[in-house]
Parts: sequence; C-alpha cells; structure tokens
Amino acid sequence: MKKEIVMWLIIAVLVVGLILGTQKAETMAIDLTNTNTQGINFGAVPGVQNLANKSISFWINQDTLADGRTINLYPAGASDEVFYVDFNSIASGDLQFVTGWSTSTIGSWKIAGSTFSAGTTYKIGITYNNSSVTNDPIIYVNGVSVSVTEVITPVGTYLSGTDNDLVIGYPGVAVNTIDGKVSDARIYNRILTADEDAQIYSARGRDNIRNGLVFCPFLVGAKGLQAFDGAALAAGNTIVDPCSGAVGVPAGNPVGVGETYLR
Repeated sequence: MKKEIVMWLIIAVLVVGLILGTQKAETMAIDLTNTNTQGINFGAVPGVQNLANKSISFWINQDTLADGRTINLYPAGASDEVFYVDFNSIASGDLQFVTGWSTSTIGSWKIAGSTFSAGTTYKIGITYNNSSVTNDPIIYVNGVSVSVTEVITPVGTYLSGTDNDLVIGYPGVAVNTIDGKVSDARIYNRILTADEDAQIYSARGRDNIRNGLVFCPFLVGAKGLQAFDGAALAAGNTIVDPCSGAVGVPAGNPVGVGETYLR
C-alpha cells in the first residue's frame, strides 16, 4: 500500500510539473506596428459593459514611444459607453485613460511623461468607479500607484449604450495603435486592491487572481495556426476569450509573438 501511495505521489508531481512547464511555454503577446488598421476585435462583450467598477490590467513593451491605443471600448456612438487607454509620444510616453460622458464628451486623466522607455516591459493597472464625475482613476505602473493628473473633467452622466466593440489595438477609427506588444490583457468587474495589482506584477501574471474577471484572452494561440510566434494573424485566425466567450477577430495582420518576459 505504501509503495502504491508513493507511486501515485510521484505521478501527481510529474503531471503538475508537466502542466506548469506547458503554461510557461505558452505565454504570448500581440505585436502592433503603430497603424490605424491592426487589432483584435472581440465585438460587444456584455460582461464588460456598464460596469460601475472596473479594473484594467495588461503588460506592454513599446518598440518606439509612438502615439497609440492599447485597449478600447470604441468607436463612439452618441450614447454608447467609451473607454480606452493610449500613449502620447509628445510627452515622452504619457499614458492616458479616457471615458465617455454625456456633456463633456470625455473625461481624461494621464500620468506624467518620461515614465516609460522603449524596449522595456511594464505592467499597467487602472481602476475606476464611474458613479461620480469627481472620481479619478487609480493608475499603477509595475504594481506601484503613480500620480494622476485630470486633463478633462467629466461633466454629465456616464455613457451607457452597449453597441461599442472591445478591441485590443485598432479601435475602428483613424487612430493608430501603439508600436509594440500587448500581453495578458484583463478586465475585472470590481476594483482591484493595491496589493492585488502588485501581486499580478510580482507574479508576472501567474497570480491566479480570477475573482471578477470578465475579459481575459490568453493570447496563446489562434484558430488555424500550429505556430503562433511570428505568425501574421488573418481574419480567420480568431482568438477566444475564455472569460466572456467572445471571439476576437484580427484585422490588419497583427503578429503573434512568443513572449519571454512573463515566463
């Protein structure tokens, strides 16, 4: 009996090791090239829409500090919810978080430039409660809360229409994407704590913080591809989000990348 128990313990350890090893090998990213055509469009994702509380988390590595979008709920209809995260090269890589409001059109907040360098991987975290125009987002870089400046004060009511698409990259308008890689994109239906955001950063995305996840495409492969790394993704190379069930359709041939930093 003891020998059988030891044998099963050894098998269990080997299976766990195999699973963990496989996960490490599958960490991937989407590479965007600062155009207004590239992206992965997941359509209108009900679980992401009209969240009074939301947290957005992703990793980036910019090839150049070019103006561009990362994660968008866009394009904007007259009453449809809008939010997006973009970068501004004019100010040495300012990061900006924008939401749509009925009277001021948008509310906008940014963190100071010179935070980011090309060729370096960063973990971005944003938490926001839209119940009041006086609420500012909290923005984290590499698990640390940074100073936020309000650029445009929101006025009116938060837009609540549900027709806009959730997109990584190209938002469907004449706006460029970032020039670089996006990986481990997530949206939660709650406010992550500072400790949770720091844990995602310190664990390199292997944190198991799943509570409240409503969007979490793993970006580990695409339909019809045996090899993801280096592949230009056509419209048929769709990516399924396991948290929402939404199917992401590539546009503009973004490139799948074998991501090494988060392994």
